[in-house]
Amino acid sequence: MTVDYAGDVRDVRTICALPKPGPYDKIWIPFIERWREGHLLVAFGLHLGGKTDMGDIVCSRSNDDGDTWTEPTMIFDHRDAHGPLRFAYANPVLYRPPGHDVVWCFAMRCSLHFPDSEDTNRWTIGPEACHCSTGT
Repeated sequence: MTVDYAGDVRDVRTICALPKPGPYDKIWIPFIERWREGHLLVAFGLHLGGKTDMGDIVCSRSNDDGDTWTEPTMIFDHRDAHGPLRFAYANPVLYRPPGHDVVWCFAMRCSLHFPDSEDTNRWTIGPEACHCSTGT
């Protein structure tokens, strides 16, 4: 039996390719936010190999409604030490407060000591926030 269904996906664009070589094994959890007319932001994870669900969070911007994208900018980096503590990140969310020309990125902070973020929830406090973009 053949089904005549073309699907809902149209005009696919590549935002980023997985950097090789490196510590990442996949790109995951994209979150897209309209900053203003024609301007989009996407935050997504660069998944760390050997971890279940954590990595670094990056952000790319489009000024032409998604036709082209900037190179990703690191927002949350697992290499940044917080004193003796080391963290990776998961579940990015972009938020633009109504009436403001600023976008915030929130993500769950996970201890690198554990392989899975579910194990870190009782040991760390999240989310962590970072100012992602301004009106410039």
